[in-house]
Amino acid sequence: MVTPTGVVIATETDLSARVAALAALLHANPACSVAVVDAERNVREAGPALAALGISTDGHPPLRARALVEVIAVSDIALLSAAAGETQTRGSAHRSVRLRDGQRADLHLVDIGVPERHSVVVIVPDGGAGIADAPATTAVEATPRIGEVVCDDFGRIVRCSSATLELLGYADVPLVGTAVVHLVHPDDRETAIANWVAAKEQRGVALRWRCRLMRADATFLWADITITNEVGSNTEVSLQLYDISAEVAATEALVIEREMLGLLTETLPVGVAKLDAHGRTEHANARLADLLAPLDPTVLFEHAGGGAGALCEPELEAAFIALYRDGVSSRFVLDHQRADGDVLHLEWTIRAALDVVGEVTGAVVCVADVTEATRLRDALEHRAKTDALTGCLNRSGSIAAIEHALARVGADDGVGLLFIDLDDFKNVNDSLGHAVGDAVLEVVASRLRAGVRPGDVVGRLGGDEFVVIAPQVASRSAALTFAERISGQLLGPAAIAGCAVSVTASIGVAWSSGGTVGALLGAADAAMYLAKDSDSALPVLHRA
Repeated sequence: MVTPTGVVIATETDLSARVAALAALLHANPACSVAVVDAERNVREAGPALAALGISTDGHPPLRARALVEVIAVSDIALLSAAAGETQTRGSAHRSVRLRDGQRADLHLVDIGVPERHSVVVIVPDGGAGIADAPATTAVEATPRIGEVVCDDFGRIVRCSSATLELLGYADVPLVGTAVVHLVHPDDRETAIANWVAAKEQRGVALRWRCRLMRADATFLWADITITNEVGSNTEVSLQLYDISAEVAATEALVIEREMLGLLTETLPVGVAKLDAHGRTEHANARLADLLAPLDPTVLFEHAGGGAGALCEPELEAAFIALYRDGVSSRFVLDHQRADGDVLHLEWTIRAALDVVGEVTGAVVCVADVTEATRLRDALEHRAKTDALTGCLNRSGSIAAIEHALARVGADDGVGLLFIDLDDFKNVNDSLGHAVGDAVLEVVASRLRAGVRPGDVVGRLGGDEFVVIAPQVASRSAALTFAERISGQLLGPAAIAGCAVSVTASIGVAWSSGGTVGALLGAADAAMYLAKDSDSALPVLHRA
């Protein structure tokens, strides 16, 4: 056989020719991995066996595996089996295979003529790179993973491989004549007997199951068992054993991890869900269902994974579309009405789970009840903009309201602004006291709020100065008419602490269909001073 490196490995029974070709192959590929495998293709250290043949393995990385099947991709296991069969009949074999890590490699199997059908395996990856995950060492994990047991018609062991003895810890104890069922864990024997009976009834059919096998030290290992009642044999049943203890332990660890994740999420005060790439719920805690009631989170998220038009809330729908289409994460707050009519403010945090190439594989959704935080924030914002005495907007709140109104002026309207300054308010404070003065301010604020239209805003700039912000006023004359009506409701005596206190004010009026806050406020202020100088109780309109 001519290898891709040009080295010829003999396929006849000439052992010396195969050994020479093997030495040349190793010399030509210093980065190739090398090991010895037994009849069940368990990996053994290559150094001692090859040293006896005069071949050095120095510098060659060992195979980091317990069995050769762990190195080869699942899709190419059949190629490995064919190569092993060819090696038994022709002395050597070569196949191009894919490894578990995805790279291509040349696989060489060479019979080196030692007992128990041992062969040398050489793996030459494309590009000359070794496949070991660490530098070469002087020893390789030699514990086998694959064994074989042959039983008679009554289930007694008639022979077993050395790998089986090593797997089960019976290297110094003969198992021939032992009932094979005694090697099975007591809790798994019923299943084992059922498969034995089924195999006896189906000659030539391989049956597989998993069970625990008892070791000599009273511990057990998990094994994948393949039982075959061979065609042409009247008395023998073959059992192939594959040690899957590591896989079972990893699965159990994963189950424990998921259970711990579930416990963790159930202790969180927020709702949490893990979704797959299609919006199907893989995990969700009870808090999520409580927050989204009466909605079913599972149905909601399945709709979310279905694309546009699946959700009735536009912002939520847009977020999930961006998530599954582009992998975009988002955070936002939505109002949610519960069955009892209460409205919750829910903060949604949606994060995309991406694979190594950036494809969306799922999402994590977190929903938090921020109702109290929202109410507290709104209360703080209200307090920051509100005059504590009168309940009107304070100066900063009033300026913000004027700015807001000017920003929303339409094509056929404008903003009317009344600047109100109380007359002789200092005399009220000086003669009747500040408590009465404060009461007068409260009366003024109450009368102004009672006289304005829905959507109008009353503010106190400070001291005895008030403003009324009136959006959607058609013209200057309309603003003046509005001010005259407000003046009629504002002026007049107020009964405070047993006294009749006269309430009079000077009112300046300005109107604008655009411009700045400062310009409109300055115009109304100037008109107010004109009203004060006129000694008239009527409002005065600023003329541009």
